[in-house]
Amino acid sequence: MFASARNLFGRMVAQGSEPALAASALFAIIIAVGLVSGTIGYRAELDDVVIVLVGMWLCGLACQLFGLRCIGQGTKAVAIFFIMSTLAAAASAVLAKISWPYADDTLNAWDRVLLPGFDWPSTMMAINQHPAVMAVLSRAYSSLNWQPALLLFVFCMVERSDQAWRILSVLALALVPCLLIFPFCPALAGYAHFRIPRAAVRNVGSGVAWRAPMVLDGLRNGQIQSLGIETLGGLITMPSFHAASAIILGWGAWASRWLRWPTALLNVIMFVSAVPISGHYVVDVLAGGIIALLAIKVSTARDGRSIATWANPE
Repeated sequence: MFASARNLFGRMVAQGSEPALAASALFAIIIAVGLVSGTIGYRAELDDVVIVLVGMWLCGLACQLFGLRCIGQGTKAVAIFFIMSTLAAAASAVLAKISWPYADDTLNAWDRVLLPGFDWPSTMMAINQHPAVMAVLSRAYSSLNWQPALLLFVFCMVERSDQAWRILSVLALALVPCLLIFPFCPALAGYAHFRIPRAAVRNVGSGVAWRAPMVLDGLRNGQIQSLGIETLGGLITMPSFHAASAIILGWGAWASRWLRWPTALLNVIMFVSAVPISGHYVVDVLAGGIIALLAIKVSTARDGRSIATWANPE
């Protein structure tokens, strides 16, 4: 009986999923504190999101129980990624309610220190004059919506679930500091800070640079009182989790000779795209990159192997 219980528990909690589950628990605690303290409320429209995410995880568990091991592991890994991401987005909304004053002026000043002569508005306006470039950047930026899930599922399907959980763990290790730093340097990001309307940069293929500041402002000034669908869009400017994810996903995919070069190219572009597409400052992207490298270092040290070991192609 005990052996069966251990076997079921092992299928429920995959080895290597602990960092992602711990990060999710931390985000859930932040949300719970916000709800209990009255800092923020909750709208029932999120119930459907919870049902879908839990249902996805249960489907993965069911697949494993019925012998579809690879499909089950892949589905569970993807479900945990989306659960973690959703909880992080909701937690960022809670922290936005108690965040410090906007840090846009400071972040822009750091850009000028790092790149003397750099002018954010004029540079973005110049890049926007090239529709083909902006189209590529926009698509690369949006790849974060599907790229992690695809990589996790593919590695599980080719019986490299260890690499899938490793990628998810490093994403979790990067997401935690990004979230915890956010309330100390919240920012509207470049387009909103410099009052550049979307109509002036029509080639930007995503509206997140204008939606997120509206939600952030609404949370801070009290117009938005509750967690809802609109608060799940992501509010973190500094450090850039997009930039961190680009490095982590490129690193993770390097373990496959078939995925390494296409994914590396995609993520180099995604790393760069965070500035002209979502309005990040250059310092945001660099900070996100540093966090990604530290997360990879911590993960590989935890596993007792070097980064090169995980890069052995299949």
